[in-house]
Amino acid sequence: MRSGPGGVGAAEMPFDEALFDQQVARERARRRRDLILGVVAILLLLLVPLLGVASFAGSESRQLMRLVGMVIAGVLFIGGVLWLVTSTGEMVTKALMDPGGGPRGPTGTSLAESIAMTGNFEEASAQFEALRAEQGDTVATLRAEAEMYAGPAGNAERAKELFQRMRRAPDCTRPDELYATHRLVDLYFGPLGEPDRALTELRRIVERFPETRDAEGAAQAIERHRALREQQGG
Repeated sequence: MRSGPGGVGAAEMPFDEALFDQQVARERARRRRDLILGVVAILLLLLVPLLGVASFAGSESRQLMRLVGMVIAGVLFIGGVLWLVTSTGEMVTKALMDPGGGPRGPTGTSLAESIAMTGNFEEASAQFEALRAEQGDTVATLRAEAEMYAGPAGNAERAKELFQRMRRAPDCTRPDELYATHRLVDLYFGPLGEPDRALTELRRIVERFPETRDAEGAAQAIERHRALREQQGG
């Protein structure tokens, strides 16, 4: 608690993620604007003296003007590269935040994850469910809660249910589906002790993601497991 004006206690303002994103966007726009102004300033600093010299050069004016053109092209090229780097950085950040390329999904799992770190899984789970009651099923909340329960002190059965639910979430992308399926394989081979269901999930990877390294690895894992079973049966 903080003491506000007049001695009235006030809770600290919660972190506003939307406002933070807006501030970041404004800062990026400001940097791009400064970049453009900087390029224009460089052009003026270089062109004014060169044009002045060219006006008195007489027979050499064409050569100097050609030089001026080369300088202009060079500066514009550098400015274009800088602009591209800035724009690409923003696009990459957006792509990492939203691999599916759609609208950015609801967030707000930080509080629930903080509660989970204290070991109070029940309260954290209630917070996750409250978020989903407000936002609907999202990959962000389902994945975060599933990973909470997938840990050594968690509940593997609950984690399994959440990863399965994550694959059915409206904003689930193919990378999300692949991730959830891999985690289900880990759970079935590990704490759940259901190797047959793990093999089913591995076959799903082969069928759903053909001609990928994941599918190749899943097929090899299936073959190794089959060979091990034959060896044990023999």
